[in-house]
Amino acid sequence: MSAQLTPHMDPFTVIHSSKSSSYSYLLESSQQNPRWVNSTATKPLFIITPLHESQVQAAVLCSRAHGLQIRVRSGGHDYEGLSYLCGTLFVLIDLVNLRLVEINMTDETAWVQSGATLGELYYGIAKESQVHGFPAGLCPSVGVGGHLSGGGFGTARGDFAQCMSAQLTPHMDPFTVIHSSKSSSYSYLLESSQQNPRWVNSTATKPLFIITPLHESQVQAAVLCSRAHGLQIRVRSGGHDYEGLSYLCGTLFVLIDLVNLRLVEINMTDETAWVQSGATLGELYYGIAKESQVHGFPAGLCPSVGVGGHLSGGGFGTMLRKYGLAADNVVDAYLIDVNGRVHDRKSMGEDLFWAIRGGGGASFGIVLAWKIKLVRVPPTMTVFTIPKWLDQGAIELVHRWQFIADKLPEELFIRVIIQKVSDGKAAQSIFNSLFLGKAESLIPLMDQNFPELGLKATDCTEMSWIQSVMYFAGYQKGEGLEVLLDRTTQYKSNFKAKSDYVKEPIPETGLKGIWDRISEEKIAFVIMDPYGGRMSEISESELPFPNRKGNLYNIQYLVKWEQNDARETNKHVHWIRMLYRYMTPYVSKSPRSAYVNYRDLDLGMSASGNGSYLRASIWGPKYFKNNWKRLGMVKQVADPENFFRNEQSIPPYVAAGQRYK
Repeated sequence: MSAQLTPHMDPFTVIHSSKSSSYSYLLESSQQNPRWVNSTATKPLFIITPLHESQVQAAVLCSRAHGLQIRVRSGGHDYEGLSYLCGTLFVLIDLVNLRLVEINMTDETAWVQSGATLGELYYGIAKESQVHGFPAGLCPSVGVGGHLSGGGFGTARGDFAQCMSAQLTPHMDPFTVIHSSKSSSYSYLLESSQQNPRWVNSTATKPLFIITPLHESQVQAAVLCSRAHGLQIRVRSGGHDYEGLSYLCGTLFVLIDLVNLRLVEINMTDETAWVQSGATLGELYYGIAKESQVHGFPAGLCPSVGVGGHLSGGGFGTMLRKYGLAADNVVDAYLIDVNGRVHDRKSMGEDLFWAIRGGGGASFGIVLAWKIKLVRVPPTMTVFTIPKWLDQGAIELVHRWQFIADKLPEELFIRVIIQKVSDGKAAQSIFNSLFLGKAESLIPLMDQNFPELGLKATDCTEMSWIQSVMYFAGYQKGEGLEVLLDRTTQYKSNFKAKSDYVKEPIPETGLKGIWDRISEEKIAFVIMDPYGGRMSEISESELPFPNRKGNLYNIQYLVKWEQNDARETNKHVHWIRMLYRYMTPYVSKSPRSAYVNYRDLDLGMSASGNGSYLRASIWGPKYFKNNWKRLGMVKQVADPENFFRNEQSIPPYVAAGQRYK
C-alpha cells in the first residue's frame, strides 16, 4: 500500500495499523451498534481511509495479492456489523474521506461519493434548492453507499401507500389495487405484459408499487400521491413500448397498469366507440365485429398492443392509405392532468387534444379513454401473400414496388417484408396485401399497375374485415374471434427495432445491400409499409405525427434473438445499428425521420426524463419534425414542472437564454 502512495503523502493518513494511535478511534467511530464493539470477531489488520480512488484500487489489489479479505464501510449502519467485522484476516476500507456531494441543478442530478452520509446529501441539496429532494432514508448518519446498495427508502414508500389507501372506498380491499413488491401478485403483474423479454432481467429500478385502478378516481389518486411524495410514474396499457419505457425507470417510481380499464363501448347510431386506454387492439376489434360486419378501425396489426400507447403515437395498419392514422380518427378523449383533474376535449382545449394524438405517451397526462370514429368497410375484402426468393427476382420486384405502392388506389395496401427466419435459409421478400374489395376487381387492378408480381386468382382469399384482422395477426384459419381477447403476445422474443422513412426509390444496388446484411442474422425483418392515398392529403401539422405527403413508405427494422444475456444482446443490437448506418444514404434527411411508436433510444434520450428542451431537441425533431416546438409549448402549459416524463418524453419548451427548472 505504501508503494502506491504519492511520494509527498504521509502513509499514516491513509494506512492505520492496530499500533496506530488513530486505529481504535477509527474502528469504533462509526460502529453504529455498540453490540459489536467488544465482539470476539477478528479485528482488521489495517484500516484504510482513502483520499482518492487510486488508493481504493490499491487496497483491493494489495488485499488480493496477499490473501486478505476486505470489508467496506460507508456509514457503519450494517445491522449485523458486516461492514467492519470478519471471521478471518481482513482489511477495512473506510470511505469516511470520500464524501463529496456535487449538485447539478441544470439536469437535476447529483454525484455523491459513497462515504457521504444521507445527512450530508440532504444538506447539499437544501443549499441549492428548496424545491428538490431525494427519497432516501430518515437517519442522517446512514452512509449513502450502503443505503443505495440495498435499495434504500424513506417515508415515500409508506406515505404513498397510506395516501393511496385513504382514497379507496371503505368496502374496497386495497390489495386489489395497490401491489407492493411483497404482494404475491407483484411479479406476475410486472412481467405479464412486458412484451419484450429483453427487459425482464433489466437492472433498472423496479416499481415501488404497481397500481391497477378499477376507476378513474384511483388513477387521480395515484397521480396526486406520487406527486406529493416525490415519486415518478410510468403508465402501461399493453406493455409494447419497444424500449420498456412504460414499465421501467431509473429512479423510484410507481407503475400505473391500466389492465382493468379496458371497456369498449360501441355506438352504432353515430358510428363511434369509447375505448378505455387499457383495452388492447384485439379487444377493440372484437367489440366492433360483434356489432357490425361493415365497420372497422384503421389501427395496428398486433392484437395485444394497448390502445392507449398506440393512439398516443399515431398508430397505423393496413387501412392507413384509405383512412389515415388511428389518431386521425380520434374525436374526443378523457385525460387526467398533472393536478388530478379529468378533462374531455372541450375542457382540455384544442392544443392539448392535438398533442395527445401522436405526440407519444407519457408527456401530457394519462388518457383514460378515447372516442374514435369507426370507418365503413366493404363486407368482402381480399388478401394475398406472395413470397419471392432472389432467383425469382425478389430484388427487382421490390425495386419496382417502390415506384407504384404509394400511387395505387387508396383501397389497395401492399407492404413488403424482407425477412430471414432461420439459419441456413436465404432472405426472401413477401408481398402482403389487403384490398378493400373483391378479387374480381383486384386482379385487373394489379395487372394494370404491377403485372410483374404475377398475381393470380388462386393467390387471393376473400374475407370479412375482422377475418383480415385475424389473417394479418397470424392466427390460423378457423380460429374463433375470442383469440383476439387474449392479451398475451403470440410469439415473445427479445428484440431491438429502428425505423426510417423513404422519399426516393432505393436503387437495386442499395436493396441488394439489405439482402446481404439481413442474411447475416438468424431472425430479422425489414418491413416496408406504403404511404400515399389519404396519408398524402393530411397536413404535416394536422397532428404531431408529421410524416405525410412526400413519403413513399415507412421502414421498420427488427431483429430478434432467443438467449437473454449481455453478449447475445450486444451482438444483435450492433447488427441492427450497422444496418441502420448502411441505410443512411437512402432515407430521409434533415432530420432523418423516425416513428415514435417504434421507440428507439439510440436517437437520444434525457436521463430519467429530466433533460432540457434543448437537449431533447437532439432526438425530438426526428419523431416530430416541425411539430416539435409546438409540442414543447403545449407541455409548458399542461405540465410545466415536467412531472409526466420518461427518457423520450416531451420537455417543457424554454426559449433560448431561459433556464428550465
